[in-house]
Amino acid sequence: MTLPRKKAAWANLVRAKVRGQANTLRVLGHPREAQDLEALASTIRSGDPSNVEAQAARLYWSAFFSEGEGRDQDGSDFLNAALNYGYTILRGHCVRAVTESGLWPALGVFHHSRSNGFNLVDDLLEPFRPVIDYYVAQLPDDSGLESPQTRRLLVSASSSQFHRDGRSVSTILSSLTQQFGLYAEGDIHQFKVPAWCGPFEAEK
Repeated sequence: MTLPRKKAAWANLVRAKVRGQANTLRVLGHPREAQDLEALASTIRSGDPSNVEAQAARLYWSAFFSEGEGRDQDGSDFLNAALNYGYTILRGHCVRAVTESGLWPALGVFHHSRSNGFNLVDDLLEPFRPVIDYYVAQLPDDSGLESPQTRRLLVSASSSQFHRDGRSVSTILSSLTQQFGLYAEGDIHQFKVPAWCGPFEAEK
């Protein structure tokens, strides 16, 4: 793909992610922060040159975590460990969708580490992370990652309903990767990325 098409694809992925984060915060009881994220999403331009994704992440995680805590990929506390576990399951679904669509997983649109064989996977799964975040937030305070019940809930999150029309996370992932293949080959001109609308709207 040309660089402009890569940048356009990344902007759409980030925009969908931030809108999904806004919907997660909204259902978790943070309407003001959700509105701020919606406003940020509307400013994202091709390639996200202003790094709105990072700005949104700071706002999002400060609202998601309680005071004094925050998102730490290497954190050993329960919330960070649960997020990492859920993201790992989600990534597995995305790896399957990418390979089944005939795409080369190492060739990303934004992620481009030579040591990462799944750059494209890490690009395409971004809009689906807010689903995992929501389900992690539903876990009881006394949950432990060693609990089979906790692990079952986190596994089920990756196959939960994503779209209001009833399609699941895995189904949307498959259709998104297929659409990306058509976009990469120039068969379609726009790469449309759906945002998670939250569990309550999704059930309507």
